[in-house]
Amino acid sequence: MRTIFILFFLFVFNTVYAGSGVINFVETTVELSETGQATVAYIVQYRVVSGEMHGFYFSGNDRLQIQGFLKESYATDGFGNKYELDISHVSGDKWDIILADGKGVSNGNITYVFYFVTDFNKAGYLANTVTNEGDSLVVFNWSPVIWDEASNMDHYTLKVILPHMAVQGVEVLREHYMGNNIIQTENFVNDKFLIDYQQSKSGKLLLVFHKNKPENRFDMRTQFYMPADWFALSVTESIPVQDETTTYQDETTYDDYEDQLMPSQGNKKDLLLWALAVGAIFFFVVNRKHKSMVKAKAGMDDVSWDKLDWSPPKLTLSNYHIDG
Repeated sequence: MRTIFILFFLFVFNTVYAGSGVINFVETTVELSETGQATVAYIVQYRVVSGEMHGFYFSGNDRLQIQGFLKESYATDGFGNKYELDISHVSGDKWDIILADGKGVSNGNITYVFYFVTDFNKAGYLANTVTNEGDSLVVFNWSPVIWDEASNMDHYTLKVILPHMAVQGVEVLREHYMGNNIIQTENFVNDKFLIDYQQSKSGKLLLVFHKNKPENRFDMRTQFYMPADWFALSVTESIPVQDETTTYQDETTYDDYEDQLMPSQGNKKDLLLWALAVGAIFFFVVNRKHKSMVKAKAGMDDVSWDKLDWSPPKLTLSNYHIDG
């Protein structure tokens, strides 16, 4: 019992003095292959508001299964320091992303850059479909995660790199692809985002969906249609498009510690003590927005860096087009 209370004290101590932050911006890049497999890159910048911040929980990808994080994931602070990341699996689709070696940042900004591999086709977010006229298309219908602690976010940007090589000799790509109905977007997408058509470093077509000053828990769901011959999807049957949104689960939840703290046996008095202890932890966690220092390294397959056609963006938001 003494050991239990010592561990409880240390846990509460770490809870109280761990830091918290608010999100400045989020930028997500998806590079799609012809089969629907993809590399996804997230840039998430936090501003530290209290204590020493270490990281956050990343979850809410719904059917999108993360196959592995790239070892090149990293973080930087506002003073030019670069950090490796420890990324470990917590439960379900929840991952713990923290600065490696117990490091933390007590003021300024922290920018987390992390990459993972997944399959949009198997998840149903990239699927074959057919128009009323019988034309075969592929639909992309997906949202990056929805974030808490984002009420003052400057922008949220989604970039989608397609397997199609951008047409050459055209001055304005959007006029070619939209004017000829090669790519079609839903009306709600046109109403919600600034949209641009660009060329990636490797010459592939890149679509940009940008939202300035999104509210907290803003839904970035995007839906657009492309020619079917740009893809060779392994899941070939048409999948009904579902109106889903993803969620970002706040890290300060009771469930994170239930398995660690619930006793396997004991009398009613012990159970009462445990109930009080768990209640105290819940109070501290919810009110102090702590960061759990989960250190167990998840078993993740390394993915080759050369799969990613992406670099940290220097955002140029000119030539956007809103009307579909």
